[in-house]
Amino acid sequence: MSREKWFKDAAPQKKLNGETLKDLFDSNTRTTLKPTDDPDVALWEEAIELFENGTRLARLGDLAAASPQIACAYLLDGRSIKFIVICKEGDRYKNQFIDYELVTKLIQRDVNSFASMVLVIMLGHFLGTNSVYGQAMIGQAFQAIEGLLEAIDQNPGIEKKENHILGGCLTRPILLYQRSSLHMAMGNLKKATKDLTKALAIDEHFTSAREARASVWASSHLKDRKTVHNEFNRVIKEVHPDNRGNEVYY
Repeated sequence: MSREKWFKDAAPQKKLNGETLKDLFDSNTRTTLKPTDDPDVALWEEAIELFENGTRLARLGDLAAASPQIACAYLLDGRSIKFIVICKEGDRYKNQFIDYELVTKLIQRDVNSFASMVLVIMLGHFLGTNSVYGQAMIGQAFQAIEGLLEAIDQNPGIEKKENHILGGCLTRPILLYQRSSLHMAMGNLKKATKDLTKALAIDEHFTSAREARASVWASSHLKDRKTVHNEFNRVIKEVHPDNRGNEVYY
């Protein structure tokens, strides 16, 4: 089945600074993009569709169908996920967002499933900065990544696109990229760049990893200017001319 056919007791608290779900919905709705054949835009739009469909299914109670779609959306493009910690009952916009309680239900449905493990990683991303629960969330995300990497090591077929496991998105480069983000959140920049280098050793055309590594090198002076310049030049050559990051790379 292709991606196209995929149509705790103390939850962390987060203030919305007076914003309602309607405010958040209005600020998170898709902006109109000029026509482009940029493949990254196509993946972003696919991720949004998967997230929105998965969220609707989750609200309807079909957790088994919802989990893989939301997990796939996150792996495709994390920007597609509209996460909020607490969603008030009866809010008409709740179907546009996924909240902590609903994610927890999705995870607990089958804690050992690949989709649930990806959702644990997702929670680590969104809640890692929480002063009370953040460290625990990141720790659980690290464990989930280790478990998924070990599963792929034992069964390499998991990451083959033709097997359509989580839409072909569950791969070592993507997991290493996710782990690098967690290392960055912890301030471990050298470990972050090491994971990005591992990801690029597997897939040298994983441009997002190359871009992230070059950005860390540049901001932290971990590499000389020539090395950083060469990396950004390669990124520019690999991305589409419409890529919104081109101005930054230049």
